[in-house]
Amino acid sequence: MKTWRRLLLAAAIVASLTVAFFLISDTVFDLDFGIIREKEVSSSAAILTQMRDVLSLNTVEAVYKIVFPYDFVPRDMNWGLFLKQYREGRPLSLLEESYMDVYDLCEEIGISLDTKRREFVVITAIIKAGFDLSSPFFGFAETSNDQAGSYVSIDSTGAAAITVPPAVVTDIILEDADSQTYPYPDIGIGPEGYRKLTTFVRERIAATAESEGILELARENGKRFLKQVLMDSGYLAVIFLE
Repeated sequence: MKTWRRLLLAAAIVASLTVAFFLISDTVFDLDFGIIREKEVSSSAAILTQMRDVLSLNTVEAVYKIVFPYDFVPRDMNWGLFLKQYREGRPLSLLEESYMDVYDLCEEIGISLDTKRREFVVITAIIKAGFDLSSPFFGFAETSNDQAGSYVSIDSTGAAAITVPPAVVTDIILEDADSQTYPYPDIGIGPEGYRKLTTFVRERIAATAESEGILELARENGKRFLKQVLMDSGYLAVIFLE
């Protein structure tokens, strides 16, 4: 029963050597194993703050350019009327409650919404999705033979039947736009305000990416990759069980 474990471990290692396979697709693939270095940027120097092991196989990434707050509220919003009705006790819909969440956050961090002056922050969000390699499917976690058999089986003809685990969002990277590169005004919201802003954006953009099908695409790309690796390893057929 250890054959499947060795095979899938080899598949994960081979991933880093098979980038050319993904270049045939229009999808952006990113296979990042090993160590991610988180960095803080201070003027012109990148300062290493920590190093951590990451067990993930990324099969797709999506890049969003976010203009906060105007990507989360109507651009022609009449805030004076909306706030007047809200303060008078008019019940809000779920969508309108989300507008109030944005308004409250802007109030906290010092961005004016109900004035003629348009203040905004531009953030690039990179959402990566794929597979958690600590899953028993990939053999990195302690698992019983019964658990192993629920993921992979190989018949006497040399065909592999695989149940691929669900894809997950593996990483969300937020990058503040550089005002020297993009002609956007600098907004002085401070470190604490920026932390609150990025927490809000991280949650909303992850939900947006999932609603747009990033997890389904990541799983399909992963299946294509596994099939190619297993076929190249000598298996006569690869069957994916749903």
